[in-house]
Amino acid sequence: GEGGYRDMLASLGVAERDVAKVVPDRIYSLAFHPSVTKTLVAAGDKGGRVGVFDADGPDEGDACVTLLDLHSSPVSWLHFDPRCAARMLSSSYDNTVRMLDLERQAWVQVHESEEARVGFLSTAALDHARDMLYLGVGQHPGALWRQDLRE
Repeated sequence: GEGGYRDMLASLGVAERDVAKVVPDRIYSLAFHPSVTKTLVAAGDKGGRVGVFDADGPDEGDACVTLLDLHSSPVSWLHFDPRCAARMLSSSYDNTVRMLDLERQAWVQVHESEEARVGFLSTAALDHARDMLYLGVGQHPGALWRQDLRE
């Protein structure tokens, strides 16, 4: 019953070996890589950095973290592309969406908005079937913008 579930939750803990400093500042977004053979976790922080943590790597803490300086403001959304395992998309309060090639550690700008027009990009989502990017913008509460990535 409910008591057994509560007891099970109360017994959970985190071992020190399972903790890694992935980014320097407060985490604003997380994404899990779709690989079934390796556990990779990306974290976006307040300062615009993205850390990629190899949870299956050596037990040397920060040795299995790659830190990338992608944005100038908090990273509001991260997403690994399931069609191409080396690609990750990120959006930021700096009004940009970038696509990162993890193998080359190089990025391209996918979207940029003027601050006066949108305020800030609060979140994003990708419709893979239609190659459509949806953006939640802070200046217009409840507004959803979309961008066709094929154009």
